[in-house]
Amino acid sequence: ALDIQDNQIKLINNQLLSVKSAAISTDKKYLAIVGGDVTLGNVTKNRTPSLVKLFDTQTLQFINKLPRQSKRFNAVAFSPSGQYLALGESGRKPKIKIIDINSFKIISTLPVNNKVMSLVFSSEEKYLFSNQYVAYDKPGITHKWQWKKARPIKKISGISNRFLALHPKENLLVGGQENQLNIIETNDMQTIFQSKNYDLVINDLAVNVKKQIVAGFQNHFVYWDLKQLKINKSIHLNKNSDNISQVSF
Repeated sequence: ALDIQDNQIKLINNQLLSVKSAAISTDKKYLAIVGGDVTLGNVTKNRTPSLVKLFDTQTLQFINKLPRQSKRFNAVAFSPSGQYLALGESGRKPKIKIIDINSFKIISTLPVNNKVMSLVFSSEEKYLFSNQYVAYDKPGITHKWQWKKARPIKKISGISNRFLALHPKENLLVGGQENQLNIIETNDMQTIFQSKNYDLVINDLAVNVKKQIVAGFQNHFVYWDLKQLKINKSIHLNKNSDNISQVSF
């Protein structure tokens, strides 16, 4: 059903996209793809990842799309109910845009100062957490938003969280930077744990309801116990394996 080569995805309805990011709704009903059109025949379409298209995960049939935007989208996340889709921009004066899935129109816009690296909704969908990239030699900023009012509530500066995952019941936000794991208490937005620095870069992470964290490195997985804040297991793959780019429970 999917043909993926060189970061391009060809769907069964012959829509060919250059993929920047993708997300599947919690109920597994929708697939959202952020990308740009690519070469079809002798005609080269725009590769800038400013297109957002929605597909049915069962049939991979196209459902809807957002009109092409002026800035690149770098991050995408569904709300737990699947009713909303958050999109994070990059470039000068970027924004976070929230889409209503039914109308596929932008219903809220959050202004940020830096490239959006990751997004995650709270379990009750009242809040949205975002991480913004500042500079290569400077730590990022993690925001907590009351997104329906387009209002920032609190933020943490001084640590970078390239990836974000939220435990649905414990009010704990797990963030991963280049080689370190951070755990944030979401009510006060305070960092309660930072792991040691690892030799390899964290490529992605996920959290499950059993209070387990999994992080994907270059060629191995590491499991943490979220309650005891310690490593439970480390699984190494073959040295010749490709980089682990995405993990999930």
